[in-house]
Amino acid sequence: MQNNLVNWYWQVDVNSDEFILNLSNDIQFPTLFSRQQLLTTSQKHIPFTTEDAVVYSRFRELLALTKLNPQAQFSIAVNATAVHNYLGAYATKSWLFETIGNPGFYFESGDIVETESKSIGYYLVIDTDELTSTIMLLSEQQQIDTNRVFNQGQVIRVHNDRLEKKSNIESLAL
Repeated sequence: MQNNLVNWYWQVDVNSDEFILNLSNDIQFPTLFSRQQLLTTSQKHIPFTTEDAVVYSRFRELLALTKLNPQAQFSIAVNATAVHNYLGAYATKSWLFETIGNPGFYFESGDIVETESKSIGYYLVIDTDELTSTIMLLSEQQQIDTNRVFNQGQVIRVHNDRLEKKSNIESLAL
């Protein structure tokens, strides 16, 4: 009898130090993160839990509404799940962006927000509190200043007054 259960699990690759999602015996998806960024690295294999599945599905369903291609949707959803459930805290780097939102505005995980620096970028809110949000870049790139460019998947934590919620996510040019 064939076992049709999903047996996904996370692990740190011993050679590259990358945090990887194993989808099957021969399919591995390297995330954008390394062992040093994880909250814990004591387990060799970390099961893909029900909580992981819920977070992944919520992000994937939201990203399906955007103009991102299916491969980018999958990649961002997996990386956002890793950030949400397994990565340590990020230092706030609000000075990289202009103040565009209202102080005290509260965001929710899964919101799509805009930031402004040298160019505009669209981000997925992964985690948030009353003052700051951890966000992941959805746009292919964002020019931060003359010397710095963020690429899709870049994670950063900023004050909420640097963010503006977007409601028309289907029409955003990502």
